[in-house]
Amino acid sequence: MPRALRAGENFEIHRFKIMRKHLSIFALLMIAAIAVSAQNAKESKLEKNLREHVTYLASEGLEGRRTGEKGATFAAGYVSNMFQQFKLKPGYTGPDGKKSFLQPFEYISGVELGASSSFIVNGSIIELKKDWMPIGFSPNADISAAGIVFAGYGITAPDLNHDDYDGLDARGKIVVVLAGTPDSGNPHSGFGRFGLHAKANVAKENGAVALIIISNVENFADDKLAMRFDQRLGETSVPSIVVSRQKAAELLGLDSTQLKEIEELNQRTAEGPGKVSVRIGNQPKLEGSLKFEVVKTKAAAY
Repeated sequence: MPRALRAGENFEIHRFKIMRKHLSIFALLMIAAIAVSAQNAKESKLEKNLREHVTYLASEGLEGRRTGEKGATFAAGYVSNMFQQFKLKPGYTGPDGKKSFLQPFEYISGVELGASSSFIVNGSIIELKKDWMPIGFSPNADISAAGIVFAGYGITAPDLNHDDYDGLDARGKIVVVLAGTPDSGNPHSGFGRFGLHAKANVAKENGAVALIIISNVENFADDKLAMRFDQRLGETSVPSIVVSRQKAAELLGLDSTQLKEIEELNQRTAEGPGKVSVRIGNQPKLEGSLKFEVVKTKAAAY
């Protein structure tokens, strides 16, 4: 509170001093507010620019920006133009000696089957395309003779108390596994990390020479694994194929109903305590040879 006036002190002078002090404080607050406002305006402009760039690059018009496709080319050109506007120096020199922000690279644009492919089990030829197909991102296979064993979902996960290879000798053998995971493909579970590449890695770690995935669709022609190629992923660590549900059940000595029961049994067991080790008690002794070539088509992109 303002102090009391001393004898003879002018009230108006004192009031002016108080007002001047308050005005000084107000002026400082206004200056601070203006500075903060200017800073926020600058940040908002930056945020707006970033949002515009991200909105365009993530727009549906760029169709996911897949390598080699129109959307990726447009996105590369957009970024190159931004670099030019920012007066950056291009770091790539082309064969013609010209500088550029765009450096071409080679990528795999597609795959197709080679001239010779065969899958023979116990002397019987398994029909290509009707009952089996190589997986598009598989390495080539040339396996003359190997035992064939069933390994549930093909997953080893100590942290989840799950081991489909527990007690199974897969060394030098071809391993047959179910598609998906024991929790029906829930991406939020611990099993979500076990895609096809991970299953191939587990098979290799257990000594297997190839991996067979049992299709999870009734109509084999609809299976999306067969000769599809995903540019985001490299090759599997062992040769990998997908086989129709009907043929897989036949080879394992099951019918379609029993195969479904095996899948459900693996799922139920995965929910309980302890390690999983579901086996097919009456599985016939199987030996097979597998040969195929996945021919990769290459192209250039930016």
